[in-house]
Amino acid sequence: MSVLTELALKAAKPGAKEYDIWDSKVKGFGVRVSPKGTKTFVLLFRFEGRPRRYTIARYPDLSLADARDKAQDAKGKIANASIRKLRRRRRSESCPIASMLSSGSSSKPSARERLSPKAAYRNGIRGSWSSGA
Repeated sequence: MSVLTELALKAAKPGAKEYDIWDSKVKGFGVRVSPKGTKTFVLLFRFEGRPRRYTIARYPDLSLADARDKAQDAKGKIANASIRKLRRRRRSESCPIASMLSSGSSSKPSARERLSPKAAYRNGIRGSWSSGA
């Protein structure tokens, strides 16, 4: 892998299949050359463990230096997005309400577990509704 230059871009010829020329300055940044001769700047990265390809622009429309800058910016945005997602996930896991809901325990009995006032009185359980004796 070598440094991608304007000269290398101009010299890239179309082949039978599309192929990539990678840059050593920016990891994941390169140029994809199609069989028709179209040269497109691309950025390969992983998001949530899955490989993704981001198309930046076509070669004559954007210079190599500008494409490198856009690739660096995109990598920064991707890193921030993955950090935000990780923080959200950690926050939801550490939330006490979420842990109560997931464990299934609650301090209040369910409607099925509650006794009717008549049954509670029969079982010797007196609530606040009964007079003491």
